[in-house]
Amino acid sequence: MKSHRDVIVVTLKSVLLPPLAPSPPRDELTTFTSYRLNIFGFPVSPALNGASNLGLLDQRAAIKWLYINLAAFGGDPKKMTLFGESAGGSAVNSYAYAYPHDPLVRGFIMQSGTVEQMHDPGKSEFLRVSAAVGCGDAKDTMKNLQCMKSVDAKTIQNAISNLTLNYYASPSGGYPGVDNVTVFTPAEHEVRGLAGRFAKLVSSAGDDEGRIY
Repeated sequence: MKSHRDVIVVTLKSVLLPPLAPSPPRDELTTFTSYRLNIFGFPVSPALNGASNLGLLDQRAAIKWLYINLAAFGGDPKKMTLFGESAGGSAVNSYAYAYPHDPLVRGFIMQSGTVEQMHDPGKSEFLRVSAAVGCGDAKDTMKNLQCMKSVDAKTIQNAISNLTLNYYASPSGGYPGVDNVTVFTPAEHEVRGLAGRFAKLVSSAGDDEGRIY
């Protein structure tokens, strides 16, 4: 295997690799990372005082792991490019603001998604699901959260609606929100953007988004 190759890191919403994923050029490696979804990845319990973007922290953990271990697979950790489409595009954009000084990658590719699409998801979905699994004590928020932690994942999964999924594969409430660590308010993103407080790397974004032809 040729060593020190460029690497494209693709963020996925599923642990399953796309069956028709394009083969990378021979001089590149492509790695696929996954992250937790809906309220498993983005729980908004009132006891947490806001959003908890575990799914975005999963992505950062994957980048760190690759940075440390990539050389063993023939890649150059200093030549990683982070790519995301749709929800992944929003995640890549937020990553640039969250890690302005140590992004661990050298470039970004954002397709059909920006950080402006992230906003306060609210607590309604967490409370709805918690009530559905028997943890409906909305008055004692800590008790409600501890109860949810004791419920098995399959039961929670069955309580999450699959009829009105958003681009983070979840109903309203199961997507990233403002935590002032990985995601900031729109006003704060504007301030940081104007002040240059983001990872200043080579970036690529799509044109004519949303067009059919």
